[in-house]
Amino acid sequence: MTPRTPSRGPAGTGPATPSAAAIAEQMWLRRNRPVDLIPPGDPVILTLRVSVSDSEPEIWRRLEVAGALTLDRLHLCLQEAMGWTDSHLHRFGAAGVNAWDPPWFVTPYDEDEEGDEGTPESSARVDQVLRAEGEWLIYTYDFGDDWIHRVELEAVRAHTDGDAPARCLAGEGACPPEDAGGIHQWNDLAAAPRANPDPHALRGDLKEYADWLPDGLHPDSFDVSAADARLGALSAQLTLPAPHPLITDLLAHTDPSVRAELLDLLLAIHRGSTGAVTDEDWAQLLRPWQLLLDLANPGGIPLTEAGWISPAVCERLWIDGELSSGYGRGNREQNTPEVAMLREDAMAARLIRRYKGRLVLTPLGRKAVRDREVLRAALAAYMLEHGEPFDHHGAALALLLIAGGGLRDAQDGFTLSAEVDRLLIAVGWRTSSPHGFRYGVPGSHRVERVLDTRRPGPGRRGMGYAAATLALARQAIFPIP
Repeated sequence: MTPRTPSRGPAGTGPATPSAAAIAEQMWLRRNRPVDLIPPGDPVILTLRVSVSDSEPEIWRRLEVAGALTLDRLHLCLQEAMGWTDSHLHRFGAAGVNAWDPPWFVTPYDEDEEGDEGTPESSARVDQVLRAEGEWLIYTYDFGDDWIHRVELEAVRAHTDGDAPARCLAGEGACPPEDAGGIHQWNDLAAAPRANPDPHALRGDLKEYADWLPDGLHPDSFDVSAADARLGALSAQLTLPAPHPLITDLLAHTDPSVRAELLDLLLAIHRGSTGAVTDEDWAQLLRPWQLLLDLANPGGIPLTEAGWISPAVCERLWIDGELSSGYGRGNREQNTPEVAMLREDAMAARLIRRYKGRLVLTPLGRKAVRDREVLRAALAAYMLEHGEPFDHHGAALALLLIAGGGLRDAQDGFTLSAEVDRLLIAVGWRTSSPHGFRYGVPGSHRVERVLDTRRPGPGRRGMGYAAATLALARQAIFPIP
């Protein structure tokens, strides 16, 4: 589509105000759009030269990165190689596109807060964006100071077994301090220490930086070994399987210190082992769900006129489903919260539905009643995906803490609810309750019910969780493709 030329008024009056249609068309041209990506090829290693635009003298780094890294992980590499702290927003433009021009790759913030549409950076590999030597893309960090980086592909070679996911080979120039005011302000500020390293010798408008600059900072210093070591420490995270998108979103909306804690849990889950999970283990964990589906197959579970599960079926679920934890009476659903919650969860997970006075299987339920893997996948998705964002975050934190070993010993007074409460506040949720979120996190409670974490006996192994419990939590966090 070609932009229209603004019309002109009568001779001598100058340009007329653009029409509403012309303004609308210009706005349309500025909208983001998807980026065309070719299918990935054979594994390669890319040599990238990263430079900070308009820096004088130039601040740059030379990196080797695995072509299979997605752009969200390249972002982590650039942060460590340059020396930033990942405290601000960022954006990758498409290859050959200048900063702020569409198309760009979208981050969770772009999608959630700005409503942008386009290609997620987490779905685009570096070797799909930069393919030929000389191609470049723009990486912008901190939408205020606007640190614009040019990322240019210098070389491509085949990937070998000994290659690290990312390395720093060379570079020059110190990373500017966060919030230094942008590259032009930094160029002026950096010139002063070159003449006199004492920050208190700063004059004029630069004097305000005297007590703010990091101790010992020299604008021309760069330690390539330290940068490479930071990338080496990042290796485990770079090779981490992609977690559920809701967990990716949670990580994207947290400050660096909390993000580091959650990433440690993710890495522990990836590196750890749930132990062997036997058919008997799965049968034990899934027993109430499987029994409910079996009772609804094929003709459904009859309901009373008041809409409750019939007393006989309620008692069977309570006893044979091993739900008798001491809260309910087991004779009627309205007196047995364990059965009532099982029914509510199964309906919310779209395994059963109410139809003509009965609880009947949904299409998903008909598959799950015959296939335990389908049932596990349905429960894994239900734990994390049901409800609103607050529920999603509560469920995600509970799953990470359970599967990642993030719970302190119970005898020290730390419980799952207390830790979820702490982390919900840390990621930005607020409440007026003096108890915080300890008694009102639906997502966390849902995870506890599905994983059967509070059930005594076979559901727990000493102070730890059963292998099937950990395996189902891990499946929710790292969904099976």
